[in-house]
Amino acid sequence: AAYPNGLIIPANLDATALGRDTVKSSLNVLYPLFTGGKVSTVIEQAKLNKLLAMNTIKRNDLDVVYDIKKYFYGYVLTNELYKISKTTLDSMTYVSQLTKQFYESGESLNVKKTDYLSIQVTLALIESIVAKIESNRYLVKSALANAMGLAWDSDIEVKYTNNELLPPKYSLSKLVQNAYKSNHDIRKMDIALKISKEQIKEQNAGHYPTLALMGELSHTYNSYEYGYLSDDKENSWNVGFAAKMPLFDGFRTTNMVNEKKLEKKKLYLLQDMLKDGVALQIKNELNTALLGFKQIQTLKKAKKLASDSRELNIRAYQIDAVTSQKVIESQYIESYVKADYLKYVHDYLISLAKIDKLIGKE
Repeated sequence: AAYPNGLIIPANLDATALGRDTVKSSLNVLYPLFTGGKVSTVIEQAKLNKLLAMNTIKRNDLDVVYDIKKYFYGYVLTNELYKISKTTLDSMTYVSQLTKQFYESGESLNVKKTDYLSIQVTLALIESIVAKIESNRYLVKSALANAMGLAWDSDIEVKYTNNELLPPKYSLSKLVQNAYKSNHDIRKMDIALKISKEQIKEQNAGHYPTLALMGELSHTYNSYEYGYLSDDKENSWNVGFAAKMPLFDGFRTTNMVNEKKLEKKKLYLLQDMLKDGVALQIKNELNTALLGFKQIQTLKKAKKLASDSRELNIRAYQIDAVTSQKVIESQYIESYVKADYLKYVHDYLISLAKIDKLIGKE
């Protein structure tokens, strides 16, 4: 290289261009100006997916509530059955003692050794039933504590105070309408349909061009002050536009849009099936509750008659007016009617709990 005054600098001059430390930092920005609606629909899908997750959490909460109701009513049933079996055992123990007295003293013409043995067998069976019901009561109570999220060794006290059952004064059409609004499975399908609609928009955006604003800002640091970097090279920036124009993709975008439309149609059909299924379940549970309530009223009267019959037979047995077989039968009928009554009460309350769950109500 030649300079004024005749100074000549050779091209292969050994000179320092860069220092030991050279760092370049840059900031790049890409801002979409137009995407055919793709960005907005992706954002909307994210919001709908959040609602879908919240709906799942709410549905799980309702499952927990239903499980607690189920185990609670189950414990009430087993606890009452345990009381009935204990009362029956005490009553039959008294009859056994009375039979033994009649048999050993020879005061009765009706009581034989076979009667005494028959009552002893009945007592043994009742004791076995009492032990089994007590075991079931303990298991149901443990299941209730577990459903409530308590520790395995937690002790809970269960009280049932709703002694007066009310008839289910529900309108089937109103229950179904409420379920269509708040049932969480149906709401899940509603959200899925909205997501499907946004997916159609997302795929349809492929027909439109994409326009974006680009920018870059960079700075280069060199530890050698006298290197070759000029101010322009040390700090630089540029701004520009980028455009992407779809010309031909073998009808891929069109087919993707059609695919999403078919998926949406499928979701509509599944939603109709789900609504019919929920309505049918509500109808069945309501009919079960109505029939169960009628049966409860009938068995409530039968309980009183069976109890009076058992007391009357025991008094008659005390004066040797009836056989021991009549006493056993009357005791069996009373226990059966009371147990049947409790079962219908349990099933009635469970049906109401199922209706609440189907509607989406706590």
